[in-house]
Amino acid sequence: MKETKRKKLHGIRERLLDVYLEEADPENWTNEESAKEEAQELLEAGAKPSEVMKVKTGWKGERYWEKKNANQTMAMLLNIERYLEATGAGGVAGGVEEADDEEIARFEREAKKRLARTRPRLVSGGKK
Repeated sequence: MKETKRKKLHGIRERLLDVYLEEADPENWTNEESAKEEAQELLEAGAKPSEVMKVKTGWKGERYWEKKNANQTMAMLLNIERYLEATGAGGVAGGVEEADDEEIARFEREAKKRLARTRPRLVSGGKK
C-alpha cells in the first residue's frame, strides 16, 4: 500500500473514532425529557400540533437510530482496522511489543491449568 493511502486511512480511522465517541455517548441520545423540551420549543415557535406530537412521541425511534448509527460507525472502524492489519499497514496492534520469556512461560502455565480442568470432561464425553 502506498504511504499516502496508508496515512489517509489512519486519518479516517482517527476521525471516525472521534465521531464514534460522540455518537456512542448515551448522554447525547434523545430521551423523553429532551423530546419534550424540543416539542415545547417547536410549540412556542408556532409549529403545527402534528409536528409537535411527532417529536414528543417519536423519541424512541430517534434513539434507536442514534444507537444504530453509532454501531455502524464502529463497524466501519473495525473494517478499517482489519484492513490495516491484513495489509501490514499498522493497525492498532501494529505497535505491540513482543512478550518476554517470563510472560510467555506464565501464559503457558495458565493454558496448561485450563487444559487440565477441561481434559476430564473431554475424555468422558462431556460428563464429569
